[in-house]
Formats: sequence, C-alpha cells, structure tokens
Amino acid sequence: MVQLINQARRAHGLPPYAINETLMRLAQVRANALAADGVFTSDLPGLGWPVQMEQAAGIAAAGMGAENIAEASTVGQAFSLLMASAPHRANILDPSETQVGVGVAKLPNGVAISELFLGPNL
Repeated sequence: MVQLINQARRAHGLPPYAINETLMRLAQVRANALAADGVFTSDLPGLGWPVQMEQAAGIAAAGMGAENIAEASTVGQAFSLLMASAPHRANILDPSETQVGVGVAKLPNGVAISELFLGPNL
C-alpha cells in the first residue's frame, strides 16, 4: 500500500511519504481492530481517534490525526476505492503531509486497512 501511495504522489509531482515506524505500529493496531471488531470508524472503541493514539505514543508533528480506512478484497482494490473518494484522495495527495504509516489486517474475504498521515515532526 505504501508503494501505491507513493507512486500516486510522484505521479502528481509530490515527494513520497517517509515511513514513520511508530505510525506503522499504530496503523497496524488500528487495522487489526477494524478487522476484529467489525466496526468501520476512525473513532475505534477502546482506541479512540488517531490523534489520541499518536499523542499517547509521544508523536509531535504538524497535521496529526489524518486517517484513511478501507475494507476491500485486496490492497489494490482498497487503494483504488480510496483514490476514487475525494476526501481520502486528498489525504494521500496532501502536500503538507510528509510521513505515513499503514496497517493491513486480514478479513475473511479481504483486508482491512488503516492509513495514518503526519506532517513534519515538531
């Protein structure tokens, strides 16, 4: 998924996202929760909003809290669905964001995905 995101950014004249390992761990926790709980929201029960998890993890960056979530048959299909949605596409192509973390969890018939985006560290 990170490769697809960064290909889209390059195609639009934007620099690729840097992978933030802490954000990758948080995104994986969020994707696992999406898959396990069957809840499809960014305000996840027991976890809260992305910005709450980021702050609790000690992250201090510009533009905290942006998240895309998706459930689809494949990672590629999820990416296509996100790019077809204006708000999700805006997160992927946001020129002020510089860091990404992605989590992918298996569903019985596909995948659940959390994409977290940050601006530069403060």
